[in-house]
Amino acid sequence: MGPKIIGIVIAVLTGGGLVMLGLQWWIAGGVVTALGLVLLFFWWRLYQILRISEALSKEDFQKAKGQMAKIKNPEKLNDYSRTYYNFFKGVIDARENRFKEAEQAFKIALEINRFRAPDEKATSHLMMGQLLLRKRNRVGATRHLQEAKSLASNPQIHEQIKALAKQARIRV
Repeated sequence: MGPKIIGIVIAVLTGGGLVMLGLQWWIAGGVVTALGLVLLFFWWRLYQILRISEALSKEDFQKAKGQMAKIKNPEKLNDYSRTYYNFFKGVIDARENRFKEAEQAFKIALEINRFRAPDEKATSHLMMGQLLLRKRNRVGATRHLQEAKSLASNPQIHEQIKALAKQARIRV
């Protein structure tokens, strides 16, 4: 099921609870309404991050940046969402040549460390390695590239690691 369909189902559940309250089925209506509202809130918070991900996958950086601006308090997101929020922020900042902000965002994402897939974490380490090489921090870059190499199962990521290590003349 798509995220919009899930949102509609949760909204219908909440509406059903409100109808039950209108019919004076207080206990059942209250429980269903409360459950629906809680699910709706969590769905909405996760859907914000999903919209950023969709925009980045289409390489629509302006839309992704606009979606990120809609999240007023990213520090209040749960750990999973905060990890991806900072990961996406790092990608956008690196794309816009704001390397210091990108490094900080990737550092936060790696500290929270709630990635769903090892390749996503490997990509964060790869990006940190690139940013540290820009600062001529070969030791830190080597550490991040080695970590990325140990995590990555995607051959594309391995090729990027090899190319970056060759370019920087470091052993990974």
